[in-house]
Amino acid sequence: YVMSHNHHSNKLLLNYHDACVYESDLYLLKNPSKWLNSTCIHFFMMRLEHSNDATAPGMDIFLDPSALSFLMHHCQDEDDMMDFCRGQALSCAEEGGKNQRIFVPVNDTFGRGSGRDVGGGGTHWSLLVLLQMDTEEPLCNSGGTSSAHNDADNSMVFLHFDSASGMNADAAVSVAKKLNHAMHCSKSSTDATIASVDYDGIYDICVTECPMPQQQNGYDCGVYLLAATEIILEGVSVANSLKLRTRKDIASHYTDIISRSGLADDPNYARTKRQKIASDVMRLI
Repeated sequence: YVMSHNHHSNKLLLNYHDACVYESDLYLLKNPSKWLNSTCIHFFMMRLEHSNDATAPGMDIFLDPSALSFLMHHCQDEDDMMDFCRGQALSCAEEGGKNQRIFVPVNDTFGRGSGRDVGGGGTHWSLLVLLQMDTEEPLCNSGGTSSAHNDADNSMVFLHFDSASGMNADAAVSVAKKLNHAMHCSKSSTDATIASVDYDGIYDICVTECPMPQQQNGYDCGVYLLAATEIILEGVSVANSLKLRTRKDIASHYTDIISRSGLADDPNYARTKRQKIASDVMRLI
């Protein structure tokens, strides 16, 4: 399972900005045929947030997969969703929203068709990138016209990168809808009409599926998620993203960044990346 594991009789090795790494997590990193769990994902994202010079503080946000699991499976109340946004430093649009790029680790248990109503477990990771643009002009589609179906927030762009193409498509849409809902709770909580009906029936959320290198086995999805996150972070800044005025241009630019990274050309990338992360953990202990 990629989301949960048993910490009983486990030794805590490291607490890095609230990313707690146990012996069992290090074991997963050291063994090339093991799935990465939520702890491994969260640790690496915290390393990117706090040690990568390309990170734009307050603009590049890395969601904790465990917190996201709680949002997806347990948060139905508007107040809980607003608490989630504050805890994850997300900028709510109706509370003075600002430009942000949010890296979202998507687990297959988040999809409506997963058959799982509680957090934990799962067999696949992918990356959802949310660009929230605080612009006066609406973002345009490829044809040059704004997209605002059913009052959807057209300042949000959702890009999905899946190393097993199509496997997490449903989960990515579910996460996008829930995040959009949570980040607009200050509006919906004061609007009796919006608050009293199914949110999915109001907002038309568009998630763009972006091509990326495909994993060659059934267990490297987490490594590819982390690779895509790091490549995007270092390859294109939030500021440069804001200069692109259509969803098609944004998706093409991000896809090109990953394509030119050489990820698809290195058959040993996943194994090497695991080793580097494991060595990083041991160095920090």
